[in-house]
Amino acid sequence: MTLLRARLAELNEPGRRDLGISLAELLVSMMVFAILMAITGSFMVGASRASSQVRAIDGATRTVTNSMTAVTRNLRAATDNPVSGQPLDAPAFELAKSNSVRFYAYVNLVSAAQTPVMVQYDLTGGQLVESIWPSSVTSDGFYTFNVANAPVRRVVGSPMVQGVDTFTYLDAAGAVIPLTTDAVPASKVSTVAAVRVRLQAGTGTTPATSTTLVNTVGLPNLDIARTLP
Repeated sequence: MTLLRARLAELNEPGRRDLGISLAELLVSMMVFAILMAITGSFMVGASRASSQVRAIDGATRTVTNSMTAVTRNLRAATDNPVSGQPLDAPAFELAKSNSVRFYAYVNLVSAAQTPVMVQYDLTGGQLVESIWPSSVTSDGFYTFNVANAPVRRVVGSPMVQGVDTFTYLDAAGAVIPLTTDAVPASKVSTVAAVRVRLQAGTGTTPATSTTLVNTVGLPNLDIARTLP
């Protein structure tokens, strides 16, 4: 106790000069602080990038899923269209290109009436656009369509990645129908038995920046017996 009291008295001695910390101690403290800041900063940057990537992938997945659902639903309803004065129905597909397709379908999209509509999908400018034309009934009960009229149009998916064929057309045996000048030849349109749809949503072509879905859509309303699923 005596030594302790003596030490305390020495520390409390009037006029005692506070020596502080040395330059070496200050440098070591600054170095340790800098290392900790670098580690913390790297962690925060990495976490921010990972969070942004997850949000981007989630958004792309939602976009491509909703787009594929819309396209599949309408394609499965593709139907040949009887034409007044013609012995054969008009083929279901009026336009069949690599990034554009137009077809007749019996789907309830415009009104409550059970009448056919004409549906078109175009992948252009990084957007998948859906256009729908209602039908008109002739005096003898046939349905006609006028694509010169303004359709009901909406963007189904955006942003979409372009570069690979969006629509591939298959015959009853599952073979790909070759395109001529980027379209199924008129003589082959009636043989389309299924459509393979490839959609890629996102801001790039890598798995980290986009999501891709591929689906082969059968056409049950057409009188074509497929030999492959």
